[in-house]
Amino acid sequence: MTQPKSRERAGRVARASSSRYPHEAIDLHIHTHFSECTHKPTKPPMTVENIVRKAEESGYETIGLCDHIHKGSDTSIVERLREEVGKLKPNIRVLVGCEADVISPSEVSVRADFASRVDFIALAATHYQMPWVQIPLSTDPSEVANHYVEMFAKAVNTDFVDIIAHPFCTHDAILGNMPVILAKILDDDLIELLEIAKTNRIAMELTPKVFNPLNDGCLIRFYKLCKQVGVKISLGSDSHTVNGIGRLSLVLDRAARIGLDPSDFLLPHALSHP
Repeated sequence: MTQPKSRERAGRVARASSSRYPHEAIDLHIHTHFSECTHKPTKPPMTVENIVRKAEESGYETIGLCDHIHKGSDTSIVERLREEVGKLKPNIRVLVGCEADVISPSEVSVRADFASRVDFIALAATHYQMPWVQIPLSTDPSEVANHYVEMFAKAVNTDFVDIIAHPFCTHDAILGNMPVILAKILDDDLIELLEIAKTNRIAMELTPKVFNPLNDGCLIRFYKLCKQVGVKISLGSDSHTVNGIGRLSLVLDRAARIGLDPSDFLLPHALSHP
C-alpha cells in the first residue's frame, strides 16, 4: 500500500466540514477552451472570463479549472491558465487543476513531479473512449469488471492525485451493459480499494454525469461504500459548456439518497498557488 501524500505540495485540496451541502458553492471540474471537448461552434467559448462570470452568477465561491492532460499533452496550459486568471482578478477562488488518465493498470498520463504545478489532480480511470486507453480484451461482463477494478486500483494507488473523476462512469456502447458489469464487482473488493483511497487522501467525485436511470442503483451503492469507509466526496459538474456550470442540483438529491452529510465532502481551504 502506498504512503499518504505529502502535505508540502503547493496549492492542494484539503478537507473541511460545512454547515450545509456545498453543492451551490463549489465546482471542482470545469473544462476550459484548452480542452478539445469544449470546442462547440454553437456554444459560447469556455474562456476563463466566461466561466468565471457564469460561476459568479451561479453563486459559486470556488471553482476548479480541470483541463485534460493526456499522455504527451502540452502541460504549459497550466501556467497559461494561471496567467489568464491573474489578469482577470476574479471575485471568487479559481483553482487550476487537471484531469489526467489512467492509461492502463500500470500507467497514468502524468508524473508525480507535475503535482507541484497544479492545485489538484483529478484522475479518470474510465476514459475508455480514448484510443490510447487500454480496454478489456474480452466483452464478458466478468472480465470487463475485473479490468474496471484493475484500472480503479491503479487510480487509488496513485498517491499524488486528489480526486477520482466520475468513478465507474462509462457509456454502455463502449464496454457493454454497465449495470450487469458493475454488479460483478464485489463490495469487499471495492472496500479494500476505498481503504487505500482513504489512506492516500483521495476523494471520489460526485457529478451529475455518473447517474442515469440504468446505473443509478449501482452507483448509489458505490457512494454508500465511500461513506462507510470514510472516503471524501468531491463535487464537480464536468462542464464542457458555459451553461453546464451551476447545474449540480441533481447531486444534492443523490447525496440525500446516499446519506451524505456535510462532513463527507471534500472542500478547498487555505490554498496557496505555487
